[in-house]
Amino acid sequence: MLKKLIESLIGDGEGPFLKSISRCLDSKHLDLVRACLITVTWLSSSLSTLFGAGLPLPTFSSIISQLKGILEDGELELKALASLSLLNFSKISGSPFLAPCFVCLKSCHFLKLLKTVTFKMLKGEKV
Repeated sequence: MLKKLIESLIGDGEGPFLKSISRCLDSKHLDLVRACLITVTWLSSSLSTLFGAGLPLPTFSSIISQLKGILEDGELELKALASLSLLNFSKISGSPFLAPCFVCLKSCHFLKLLKTVTFKMLKGEKV
């Protein structure tokens, strides 16, 4: 059932869902960007789990580019979500994004970032 839902959302990659996500990631409203990043993290996780191989990926290049931009300029929580999304995309077998995602993750010190966010959340601090 989840697989059919994801297939209907992403379609051929040109549908309104992915275009809306892309526009949302460009928003100046941090709460909206955060909500979209959570959606992208869920989507990328589901794609990597359900479609580990054989998925003809639609064009995610604009979203991947936006995620990389968030890593450079975003708040800590947004950077953690973007990093996790990129990591999930990189797990998709045969993904054309495999190498760029790992290069990006290495350059932003993903594990250190995730550790920092986790500790702040556990302490109840704003991330």
